[in-house]
Amino acid sequence: MKTIFFLLTFFFCLHLFAQNKISMNTYVESVTKNNPAYKASSEATEGALLRSTEGTLLILPVLGVEANRGVDKSDTFLPQMNGDSRKKNDVSIFITEQTPFGLSAKLSYGQNHIMTDGPVSPSFVPYPHYYTAQPSISLSQSLWKNGFGSQVRAMKNLANASALASYYGQRAKKLGVLLEAQGAYYRLFYTQQTISAVKESLLVATKLMNWAKKRYDQGLGEKSDYLQTKAVYDSRQLELTMAEQELDSASRAFNSLRGEDSNHVAETLTQPELPLLQDMKFSDKKWRDDVRALQKQSEVARANAILGKEKNKPTLDVVGMYARNGLDTDLAKARDESTKSDYPSYSIGIRFSMPLAIGKSYHVRDGYEKEAYAADLDFKRKLQEQIRDFDDLNAKIKNGYTKLKLAKITEESQRLKIEEERRKHQRGRTTFFQVLQFEQDYLDAELNRIQIESSLSGLITQMQQYREE
Repeated sequence: MKTIFFLLTFFFCLHLFAQNKISMNTYVESVTKNNPAYKASSEATEGALLRSTEGTLLILPVLGVEANRGVDKSDTFLPQMNGDSRKKNDVSIFITEQTPFGLSAKLSYGQNHIMTDGPVSPSFVPYPHYYTAQPSISLSQSLWKNGFGSQVRAMKNLANASALASYYGQRAKKLGVLLEAQGAYYRLFYTQQTISAVKESLLVATKLMNWAKKRYDQGLGEKSDYLQTKAVYDSRQLELTMAEQELDSASRAFNSLRGEDSNHVAETLTQPELPLLQDMKFSDKKWRDDVRALQKQSEVARANAILGKEKNKPTLDVVGMYARNGLDTDLAKARDESTKSDYPSYSIGIRFSMPLAIGKSYHVRDGYEKEAYAADLDFKRKLQEQIRDFDDLNAKIKNGYTKLKLAKITEESQRLKIEEERRKHQRGRTTFFQVLQFEQDYLDAELNRIQIESSLSGLITQMQQYREE
C-alpha cells in the first residue's frame, strides 16, 4: 500500500513539474497572443498589405449616376416661348476611366424630359412636352501636364509605395517584438544558469576562505593566503548580487512581454537549442524589413517629386466628343432614335492653361527633385550599412561558435581535472586546498561557457532580421 501511494505521489509531482516547464516556442506563442504591440503591428501589417494595390483603383473604371430636377421661370425676349415655367428632369449613367498613358474617357447615356407649362404659342413651341436621349463618348488626351499619363502613374506608385512602406515598417516592428521575446527568454535562462554557477563558485570560495583562515589562525599559513581567498570570496559575493539583480530585471522583462506585471517567473525554462552554423551569404533576398521600408519611402519621394513637377506644368489636352441624339414626344421613340446615326453631334479641340508664376514653379519643382534625390541617397546608405552589418554579424557568429567550441573543450578539461584531483585526494595524494582550487577553475570555465552561449544566442537572434523573401 505504501509503495502504491509513493508511486502515485511520484507521478503526480512529475506531472506538476512537467506542466510547470516552458519552452522557447511556448513562450513566444504566449507573447504573440498577449502582447499589445505585436497584435497592433499584426493588424497594421495586414491592413497595409490589403491596401498595397490601392493605386490600381486610379486606372479602373468608375460607374456614376446623375439625376436632376429643375424649374426655370426666367423671362426671355420671346414671351411666346416662356409659358408659366419650364421644367426639366435629367438622368444619366456614365462610366469614366483614366488610363496609364494619359487618356481620359467617359462613356455616358442620358435622357431628359422637358415640360413647358402654361400658355405658349404653338408656332414657337409645337411640342411643350418632349424627351431627349443621348449616348455619348468623350475623350481627353494629356500632352504636357500629366503628359501621356506621367502624373497618373506617379499617383499610382505613390499610393502603392506608401502602403508597402507602412507594411514593411510594421512588419519590422512585429519581428522586433518576436526577437525581443527570444532575447528575453535567452537572457532569463542564461541569467538563471549564471546564478547557479556563481552560487556553486561562492560555496567553493567560502570553503577556500575558511580553510585559509583556519590555517592562518593555527599559524600554519600566511596571512596573504587568507586575504587572497577572502578577496575571491568577496568577488564571488559581488557577482552573485549583480546576477540576482539581473535576474529580477530579466524576469520582469520576460513577464512584461507576455502581458504580466511581475518579477517572478513560476515556470522552469527549458534549454534553448542554438541552430547549427550555416555558411550564410548576403543577397537582395535577405534585405531587412526596415531597409525595404526605406526603399519604398524612396519611391514615395520620387513619386511626390513627379507629382510636384507635373502639377506646376502647363496643361495641354486634346479633347473630343461624339454623341448620337434622339428627340421625340414619346420616350421610347426618342431612345430608338438615339441608337441611330441620323442626328450625330461631335467636336474636337484643345485645352490649354499655364501658371503665370513660372519662376516660382521652377523653384518648387527643383525642391521636389532634391528631396527625391536625398531620399534615394538615404536608401543607398542604409543598403550599404545593411550589407556591412550582415557581414559583421555573420563573422561574429562564426567567431562565437569557435569560442563556444573552445569553451566547451576547456570546461570538459577542467571537469576531468577536478575529478582526477578528487580521486587523488581520496588516496591522500593531494591537499583539500588543491581540490577546492581546481573546483574554482572548473566553475570559472563553466561561467565562461555560459557567457559565450548567452552572447552567441543574442547574435543568432539578430540574424533573423535577414529573412529570405
